[in-house]
Amino acid sequence: MLWFLHVACAAGFIPEIYDGAAEGVMTENEYRVLWISLITLQSTIVWGDEKQPVATEVDCMHNLARKHCFIANVVTGMVARGALMASEAKRSVFNGVLGCFCVRGR
Repeated sequence: MLWFLHVACAAGFIPEIYDGAAEGVMTENEYRVLWISLITLQSTIVWGDEKQPVATEVDCMHNLARKHCFIANVVTGMVARGALMASEAKRSVFNGVLGCFCVRGR
């Protein structure tokens, strides 16, 4: 979350509220040892200011933040991202699986 806030601010967007929750799935490997095979991140973002990012910009910011996040880089399972949406109060929703990394141009 902190990396996302940094990336969003550096791109010129003001996240007023970033609320995130994570859910994990544990699976047995071939040695019958449990490991975290899937983590799904759900986030609700309330943007301040008049400058609102579009879906592809939010995806890029999440991907760039994940690239720099220590925890995300030590997890060996798949990391997916979904988002919760409320239609009011400048809330934005974007669903998808973390994929390519990109940086928003200025």
